This record gives sequence, structure tokens and C-alpha cells, in this order.
Amino acid sequence: MKFLDEHAEIDIVGGPQINSPDDKFFARAGGAAMTSFFGTFTMSSRYKKTKPNLDADEFSLTTANVFIRKKIFEKISPFNTNIYPGEDPELFSRAKITGLKLAFLPDIAVQHGRRATLKAFCKQFFIYGRTRVIKEQMVPTSFPKNMLFALPSMFLVGLLALSPLSWFSNYFLLPFGLYALTAVAFSFEAAVYSRIPLALPILPFLFLFIHISYGAGYLVGLTKKKQKFDAHDVIKGDK
Repeated sequence: MKFLDEHAEIDIVGGPQINSPDDKFFARAGGAAMTSFFGTFTMSSRYKKTKPNLDADEFSLTTANVFIRKKIFEKISPFNTNIYPGEDPELFSRAKITGLKLAFLPDIAVQHGRRATLKAFCKQFFIYGRTRVIKEQMVPTSFPKNMLFALPSMFLVGLLALSPLSWFSNYFLLPFGLYALTAVAFSFEAAVYSRIPLALPILPFLFLFIHISYGAGYLVGLTKKKQKFDAHDVIKGDK
């Protein structure tokens, strides 16, 4: 409230959803993977305390920890519940397009429990990938940021092609070897940052599961019939 009182120009302010110390080991390890740039790219800022940003966007804010002035819903539509769990990036993108100001403050932090099992962890990122396609149909992300969302699906396709291609030459294994080395390097960084040294052996595999699950979800989303949206409702919103 103090921040909003001092910054009348800011319409939406949020902070990171940091890992909960009450989580069990796997959930804490999954949270560590999510804080890594290698794991979740620029969206990793949602899960750790980075520097303040008074010109934030959907890449750093989530509805797990956000405050919105009531008056902005007089300018734009509220959350679109048809694209759960992608309703928050859609709203933030739409707010940005209409000229509203978003801010990220690292000190406004909340603890957020992570998925307790590998199945739930993979399902979470699969749904994120599938929902991202719908969100991009409604309010597209500008180039080249939008290419980030396609990278995991490209990686998955390459991984599937790896086995037959390796029969022709072992050189086709080099990209995956580079990926593995990068995953190990970032695992050290994530384990140190999250103070979970025992998670180091499984973090490379969690990165792999994040990318495969998100990529698979994104590909499934692309196969779905493209939805039609009323641009008037999406951008201006009279509802």
C-alpha cells in the first residue's frame, strides 16, 4: 500500500513467489529448477528475488503474488477464465498494450509450495506449454521473445530425431551432449542459490523434464483448432 501510494503511475505491482522451506525434498528441488534461467528462461524472475523493475511485464509477474488497482478493470476486461492457468500472462499483456504500468518488487515476496511429485511437476509444465499457444492467439508476444516459447518444442523434436540420426553419425549426439553439460553447470548454480546441495544430482533431469513437458504441451496446443476471439473484448473489454 505504501508503494502504491507513493507511485500513483503504477497500476499493477507484484513480487516473486519464492520456494517454501516447508516443502519436502522433491518439491524444493523442483522449486530450485524453476529459479534457474536454464530451467524457465526469463520467467525464472518470477521465482526469486531479483532487482526491482518499474517497467515489468508478464515475464516477471504472476497472480500468486500481485496487487491490482480496482479502477483498471474499468479500462480492460477482468481475467479470462477460459485459458486457465494462462489467464494471468494474458491479463498482464493486455494491460501493457493498453498503456497500464506494471512493476515488480523483490521485497513483496510470498512463499509458494511446489509440486510434490514428478508426475504433478511434469503436468504443470505441460499445461503451461499448451495454454501458452492460446494466450499467444489472443495477445501475441513481440518478436524475438515469442520464440522462447517454441524452443522447448524444437528441442523435443530434435531429441526424438536423435536416435535414428545417431545411426548415421555420432556427431548428431553433440548437441545433446552440450545440453547435458549446460544442465549440469546450471544445476550447480540452482543448488547453491536455493541452498539445496542434495538436489544437485537430480536437477539436470528436472531441467530435462521441464523442457520436454513444456515442449510437448506447446505442440499439443498447436494441433488444436485455432480459437477465434473478439479483439474488442480482448483489448478494450466491455464485460
